[in-house]
This record gives sequence, structure tokens and C-alpha cells, in this order.
Amino acid sequence: MTSKHYSLKFLGNGIVAKMKNTIKHISIPGNGDYFLKNVILSTGFQGIQCTNESFGYMHCLINTNWFECYKDILSHGATQESVNENDLSNILFVAPEMSVLKEFSNISNPLIEMKMKNIEENLELIKMKQNILPLLINGQLKAEMN
Repeated sequence: MTSKHYSLKFLGNGIVAKMKNTIKHISIPGNGDYFLKNVILSTGFQGIQCTNESFGYMHCLINTNWFECYKDILSHGATQESVNENDLSNILFVAPEMSVLKEFSNISNPLIEMKMKNIEENLELIKMKQNILPLLINGQLKAEMN
């Protein structure tokens, strides 16, 4: 088994915060359409697109302290230090061969998709709560408990 060195540009669907000393990561799996259609991100994020085979590995990679430290070292700017697409493409890391990436993703991708589904369900529950709570407070809706 051989490993190769890659840059994030090659393997790198995740979104990371661009600002130095800011830790925010969002991994959007294949079932992330709800997220993409219903969430607005600020300009403080930088996207990383990856293949289905490398998705799980990239999710784990961008959620490490190593990645954050490397990103912070590459950050630059006069008042707000951050990284750009070019900086991210210069982050080098070791990745296993494609067969190992595929096997890892076969295990990790369903877990990440389940996490995204849970987030989607939580967002829907929050919307329902926001709609129902005023009705309960105003007495327009009664909650029955058995």
C-alpha cells in the first residue's frame, strides 16, 4: 500500500472558516440538498470540493487540530488574517491509495449523511416550534397531555 501527498485542491465537499483562529467546519454529503437550499453562509467560509471516494477522509482531515494549525500558519492580512483558495491549495497532506479511500468512505459517508439528516430534522423542528409557540402562549392552541 502506498500513500501519496496531495493538496486540498486535488482531493478537497467541505466548508471551512477562512479566518485565523476560527474553527468552523461543515461537511455536506450527497444528501445535503436541504442544507444547500436553506442555509446562507457568510463570506467568512471557504469551500473545498471533493470526490465521493475522498469525502469521508476530507471530513476527518478538516476536523483535526493539525488542519487548523496549518490553516492558521498560512493566514495573512493586515487587519483580519485569513486564508484564500490559493492558500488552501498549498496545504499538503498524505492520503492513502484510492482503494483505501473508497473503503473508508463506504464506512464514514453513511455516518456523515446520518448526521446531516439529523441536522435537517432539527432545523425543521425548530421551525415548527417557532410557529407553534406563539399559538400556545396566546391560547389559540391547547396542548393535551395524557
